[in-house]
Amino acid sequence: MTCDEIVLAPGGATTCSGDYVVTQADIDAGNRRNQATVAATPPQGQPVTGFDEIDTAIPQSAALTVNKQSSAATLLAGAVVEFTFDVTNTGNVTLTGIAVDDPLANPVDCPNTTLAPGEGTTCRATYTVTQDDVNANNVTNTATVSGTPPSGPPVSASGTEIIEGSPDPAINVDKIAGTGPFLLDSVIPYSFKVTNTGNQTLTGVVIDDPIIGTVRCPTATLAPGVVTTCTGSYVATQEDVDAGTLSNSATVAGVGPGDVRHVDGDVEVTAIEQAPSISIDKQAPAGTRVVGE
Repeated sequence: MTCDEIVLAPGGATTCSGDYVVTQADIDAGNRRNQATVAATPPQGQPVTGFDEIDTAIPQSAALTVNKQSSAATLLAGAVVEFTFDVTNTGNVTLTGIAVDDPLANPVDCPNTTLAPGEGTTCRATYTVTQDDVNANNVTNTATVSGTPPSGPPVSASGTEIIEGSPDPAINVDKIAGTGPFLLDSVIPYSFKVTNTGNQTLTGVVIDDPIIGTVRCPTATLAPGVVTTCTGSYVATQEDVDAGTLSNSATVAGVGPGDVRHVDGDVEVTAIEQAPSISIDKQAPAGTRVVGE
C-alpha cells in the first residue's frame, strides 16, 4: 500500500491505495472481504491504529459446452461405435460433479468431474448399432452435460451427433426344379431360394410365377443375410412334352424402408422327356378271294 501523505495534522486526511489480484477462489466465493488496519505514531505515547473492512462482490458466470462426436463413418448392424464428449467450462467459476447423460450410450465415463474455468475433459461411451438403426438410415442422438457451480443451480449444455447410413437394400432368388425325369402330367416340384443380400430388412416378400401360380413362402420378412425357401409345383402339359423343355421365369419382390420395392428374377429350364414312336397293324378281311377282286 502507498499513501499520498505519511504525516497528518489534526483533521488532515490522505488517500492510500494498493492493488489486489483476484483469485479463482474469490470468484468461486462470489465476493472478496478485505480488512485494513492503519497505524500512525503521535509525538508522544504509543502508536495509534484504525480499522475498516469492505466486502466486494465478484460477478459469477457459470457455463458449459459439449461437443459430441462418433468414431463411425456409416452404420453397420452389430458394430460398436465409440462416442466422445469434449466438455469445456466456458464460465468463470469452478464446476464440480461434471456428468454426461446420453440416453443412447449410457453410461458415460468422464475422467475429470471438476473443471476450472477454461478447463476441459473428454468423456467416452460406446453404443452397438442395431438393425433398426440401419433400417432408419441414421442414428440421431443428443447428450446433455451438467455441472454444479459454487452457488446457484446446476448448469447444463447439449450436443447432438448424427451418423448417416449407407442404405443398400437388395434381394435375390434362385429357382430350382426337382429331379426328373418328367413326362406328360408329371408334377414338377420347384423351390425358390430367396436371400436378402442387402443391409436393410425387407418385408412383404412375395414370388410371382406366371406358370406355377401360387408359391408358398414360410416368411414374408427377411433381415439382411437371411435365407428362406419358397415352394410350388407345376403339372407338365402336352405342349411341354412337344417342346421338350419348360422354360419359366420367376420374380421375387420385397419392400424396404420408405416403402421402396426391390425385385430380382431367375429363369429355370426343365427338360421334359420325349418318347416319339409310331406303329401300324395291317389286316385283310377274312374269306376267299378271286382273281381281280
